[in-house]
Amino acid sequence: LKTCLKRLRPGGMILLSRWISSPPRESIKLLAMAIHALEADWQPDVSRSIVMIKSWQTATLLIKRGVFSKEEIKSTAEFCGERFFDLCYYPGMTEKEANRFNRMDQSYFYTAATALLSDEREAFYDKYPFYIRPATDDRPFFSYFFKKEILKRYFGSDGRRIIPFMDWGYILVWLSLLLLIPASLILILAPVRAVRRASRRIIPVFFYFGSLGLAYIFLEMAILQQFVRYLHNPVFSASVVISSFLIYSGIGSMIGGKIWRAKRHHVVLTVIFIFIVGVVYLKSGEYLLGTLPHLPLWMRMLACSIMIAPIAVPMGIPFPSGLSLLERARKDLIPWAWGINGFFSVIGASAAVICAVRFGFKTVILSALCLYILAGISYLPLSLRK
Repeated sequence: LKTCLKRLRPGGMILLSRWISSPPRESIKLLAMAIHALEADWQPDVSRSIVMIKSWQTATLLIKRGVFSKEEIKSTAEFCGERFFDLCYYPGMTEKEANRFNRMDQSYFYTAATALLSDEREAFYDKYPFYIRPATDDRPFFSYFFKKEILKRYFGSDGRRIIPFMDWGYILVWLSLLLLIPASLILILAPVRAVRRASRRIIPVFFYFGSLGLAYIFLEMAILQQFVRYLHNPVFSASVVISSFLIYSGIGSMIGGKIWRAKRHHVVLTVIFIFIVGVVYLKSGEYLLGTLPHLPLWMRMLACSIMIAPIAVPMGIPFPSGLSLLERARKDLIPWAWGINGFFSVIGASAAVICAVRFGFKTVILSALCLYILAGISYLPLSLRK
């Protein structure tokens, strides 16, 4: 929305329509995003740059690069009156003008607009039954509306009546994570009796290979989502990111496991390098967003693949290096290490989504980088001789 506003000439408008649910969700979230975008664009009076109307099934939002004149507002009111559309909000509107023809149980849109344009914005976000804070590039989940209060109402007096308002996709991700964690822990800890003779190495092996599995999938999923902004399509992004990670980390694995035997300081330097490159990715996102989208698709795909190489190649080194170390020290721990890494990779798929929805993809990337540092720390006792 900010980019669209910048492309408008003074007086230009953006028109957006969404289906109406009851209580409304998408339309009000879009309204909140428009207000934030206008504020970021340094509009002199945001409340005079928005008009909203609705029919019986859709709500339409008009955003202007400038302020709506009295003539434009009068023309909009006449348009609505002739077609039995409702005025939701315009500069200077009173509540009695809202919710006249296609009546809802409350004047949701007028109440939302006046609250979001006032000092009561945060209170309104907290009070509204759905999550309607603006979606951003870091948290690009426009269809996320879940609040834990809805779950309480489902288990309370509302029961089945609240089912249509449940965000089942998000709930299923949580359920899968809650099932995976105990199952993984049981299957990881069950073989401990078979390898109890290597008790000194069990904890470092657990943290080292577990951190690598979780960190790898965190970075892969976060970068996949971020590259949608450059490639404009999640299918292209998934194709480029997944294949590039597999190829480049495979090269890194060959380097770490075959070409040279990684020593302790090599692995520590590798995770430090991954951390530095990851921080550079976080800082360069806005610059890339202003450069890459203007290139042809094949050039964007090639550029994205090349950008993955500096972080994916070193990401392939720690895992085979750890296996090589175990091969020399305790070969009976190798299957256990594979299992730990695999289980945490599966857990990471659900955990990354939950973390991104709640805190954003930058937090997912930072968590992955910290997990690589944890892996580097765990490698030190793992590499000590008996």
